[in-house]
Amino acid sequence: MKNFQVAPILVLVLFLATSEAIVEELPVVKECSEIYAFPNCKDLACTKFCTDRARPFKGLAGFCKRDLSECLCVHPCQ
Repeated sequence: MKNFQVAPILVLVLFLATSEAIVEELPVVKECSEIYAFPNCKDLACTKFCTDRARPFKGLAGFCKRDLSECLCVHPCQ
């Protein structure tokens, strides 16, 4: 009868040990965009997106502040 009481505890300990190892192996996600040359960036992609009043899409650059007066440039990291 004691084996049935110990078994769930062993399963729990093994689960916790393996889950910690899995979490440690997960890659760290790097933030791959940064705002630079703020305001009035000279980057053509930024100015085009500012002119179009578009939000930035993944891998693209440029968006306007709320008042549309300043262009913020966002570029992916290398």
